[in-house]
Order: sequence, then C-alpha cells, then structure tokens
Amino acid sequence: MNSIKKYVASGGKIILLVPNIAQNTPSIKALSEIVGIKIIQVDKSKNIKYANWIEENFNLNNSFSASSTIAKINPLKNTEILAVWDEIEKNEPAVTINQNGSYINWLWSIDGDKYFNMKSLQIVIKKLDPSV
Repeated sequence: MNSIKKYVASGGKIILLVPNIAQNTPSIKALSEIVGIKIIQVDKSKNIKYANWIEENFNLNNSFSASSTIAKINPLKNTEILAVWDEIEKNEPAVTINQNGSYINWLWSIDGDKYFNMKSLQIVIKKLDPSV
C-alpha cells in the first residue's frame, strides 16, 4: 500500500474497480479513499441496471444484467460523479473521479458490454490525463 501511496503522491493516477463481494478489506478501504469514495456495501444487483454518463453521449449497450457486482458508494469531498446507475436524478454513482484516480463501479472484465466498457475506460483515462 505504501508504494501505491507514493506513486499517487508523485502524481500517478489509479483506476479502482468494484471489489469482489468478499474483499472489503483494509487495503480496499484505503484504495477507495485514495480515489475519493467510501464503499458502503458490495452486492449483486437484483435487476438490470443501466450505466448513464452525465456529460458523455455514445450509443452503446449500457445495460448490466441482474447479478452484476455493484457497490453502494458515497463520493468523498472533491470527487466528481461521471456516470450514474439508472436515472440521473437518483444520483447512484457508477463512475467517479478525483485528482488521484477513478472508481469504476462494476467488474470491468466480467460485467457489461465489452464495447461500452472500453469506451468507459477511454473516457476515464482521458479525464485523468488529457494528454493521452
């Protein structure tokens, strides 16, 4: 964990994906704080969910099946919500970003459409480092 903290302190950025349900460990909590969120609960969704980007608009399949791993999170101070689950008015964060990195609230390699996931990751990387 110290190496990651040094990396971030030197200007490095990290991208954290939702943890496995059984892995809400002290390390996960520390990483979550670095990217500006607090994980309240990790669970399998009971219904189909839709990830909606607040400022981005692209026509890709944004649905996530029931049983996708999703966390209930609270963004901390200075953390921006980039995408939300379902209706924007509900304000349930799906993707967040701060000066240290980003949090993607699904298992990127398992849940969701691969093209939507690739586009989402591209957006996050570009926001973290516009020179990329």
